[in-house]
Amino acid sequence: MKIIILLCLLTAVLGYSYNDTMIEEDFRELDRNSDGSYSFDEFEKRFKTLDVNDDLRINFVEFHKCLRPGTPLPISYAVFNIYDQLDNHKDSFTDIWNAKMTFSVMDINHDKNVTLEELKHHVAELNQRTTYASGVTA
Repeated sequence: MKIIILLCLLTAVLGYSYNDTMIEEDFRELDRNSDGSYSFDEFEKRFKTLDVNDDLRINFVEFHKCLRPGTPLPISYAVFNIYDQLDNHKDSFTDIWNAKMTFSVMDINHDKNVTLEELKHHVAELNQRTTYASGVTA
């Protein structure tokens, strides 16, 4: 599994060729029941599988290891920092609360499900935010 509950999925778009086909492939993996969207339950289950040491947190090492091969470290670090600070604390990990905030931001129509189009929109926004922060241009 090369994605981290969408956190990794979104990171991978930055700094190298992460195209719509790849986003769609990753989306299908996240949408475990193949209903065309993924719920927070699906999102949370993914989070828990990526929490290798079962401390209910994802640190940078866990985060970076789940990305697609070839994701540059500066990109990974820039995106990790965005998610790390969603709770207004830079504490060097992402926890379930950060994940809930991320899911809420992605769920544009607030129907408690994220569609492929919502994901693509979020990836585009994340790309804009992290290109500057990472110093790597897409």
